[in-house]
Amino acid sequence: ILTQLTTYNGFVPQGAYTSTHVANIVFWEKEPEVELKMRKKGIFYSRFVDDISISLDRKVNNPEMEWITSLVYGMLFYEGVRPNRKKRKVQKKGGAMRVHGLNVDGKKSTIQKKERNKIRASVKQLEEAVISGRATEEFHAQYSSVQGRVANMKRLHKHAASKLEER
Repeated sequence: ILTQLTTYNGFVPQGAYTSTHVANIVFWEKEPEVELKMRKKGIFYSRFVDDISISLDRKVNNPEMEWITSLVYGMLFYEGVRPNRKKRKVQKKGGAMRVHGLNVDGKKSTIQKKERNKIRASVKQLEEAVISGRATEEFHAQYSSVQGRVANMKRLHKHAASKLEER
């Protein structure tokens, strides 16, 4: 019944309110064991909904990378989840460090400039729709979506997002 209530065509819709809860239920059994094994080796495991991040404060050798990968993929396969191998990224110190779409290598986390520009462009499109009189039913759904993106941006870029909110 839970599956029928929370999925559409066999998938949890991206951004659904239930996504976090479904992911927590899926990973409930194996994730604590995986996290503990990694923590014992000085490896930090974190997850946001279905995005898993592994971080270390030291260089990783190939056997250790293979161990980490097999541990995480083993958990996913055990739970019946297929990893999207195209989304797997290995980031090294010295380059831009991003976790869950946020820049995390500075003094404070920021939303990528490209994403902030997309949000700004979406606000501009809404303004143009109002000016031209194209504010239809579809407009209201678009407005709600953009409003949510601006609210998310406000957590890390208060001043810039406040200006967009006013607009």
